[in-house]
Amino acid sequence: MQRRKYIDLSDPSNDGYLPHATHNWWFDADEPNAFEIFDLDGFYSDRYYSDDHVHRLVVGIIVASLLAAGRDVSGRDVGAVLDLGCGQGQFTRALLAAGADVTAVEGSEAGVARALELGTPADRLHRHDLRLPLQLDRRFDIVMCTEVAEHIETPFSSQLIQTISEHSDVCWFSSEPPGTNQDHLHHCNEQPDIFWINLFRFHGFQPLPIDIDVRVPSSPDVAQFCLDEFVLRGRYVFVRGEEDLSDRRMSLVAVIDEDGALTTHVAPA
Repeated sequence: MQRRKYIDLSDPSNDGYLPHATHNWWFDADEPNAFEIFDLDGFYSDRYYSDDHVHRLVVGIIVASLLAAGRDVSGRDVGAVLDLGCGQGQFTRALLAAGADVTAVEGSEAGVARALELGTPADRLHRHDLRLPLQLDRRFDIVMCTEVAEHIETPFSSQLIQTISEHSDVCWFSSEPPGTNQDHLHHCNEQPDIFWINLFRFHGFQPLPIDIDVRVPSSPDVAQFCLDEFVLRGRYVFVRGEEDLSDRRMSLVAVIDEDGALTTHVAPA
């Protein structure tokens, strides 16, 4: 019996886009693939990973901001990071270069292969389907889960948050909300922020929304591009605890000077 539906998106004639914009197509009974559980390797092939997906400037800003945010909420430098759904490992390698102790998890065969090809150390990388329970038998200073949740069918949403909860008290989290892009088979779980906030709250986490001020003095267009990309990949820091953070926001400032040097800090409240 087939446990997962295999749809081959490595074929250029099938790009996975759907000819409508229901923004919650997985629950649409008229959609041929509604309610299916998909095989990751059909969706995430070598073709998918031929694109970097995240610009290197954005990777740098996200990593510097994550480390600054983790330091701000914990009162100490971030050491151990768990990168869930690492794809081809851009964030993993950037975090390692910044001195973090990183463990990365990726579910697709092509993603793991591409991450290794691009220089992600094999001993840092675990292949695991995040729809299933994961227990690494260690705790991390922060979990990174960015642009992953919308790729996991809705029934497995709580398992993802459970995995985060079992490995850290802090999570850098973002997901794509409904209506951001045309419907796509990859995005079977686009949910409004409150969906994820309530799941995190069930596990004892409080949401801390993130604001970012990206400053590229020599190029306002580059600054806007980085800001737009950041919003997709840095929406909340979730912190375990009873303190109500609803009246707080974390404001981050990222500055890229004329020599390309990047500095990031948390702005005073």
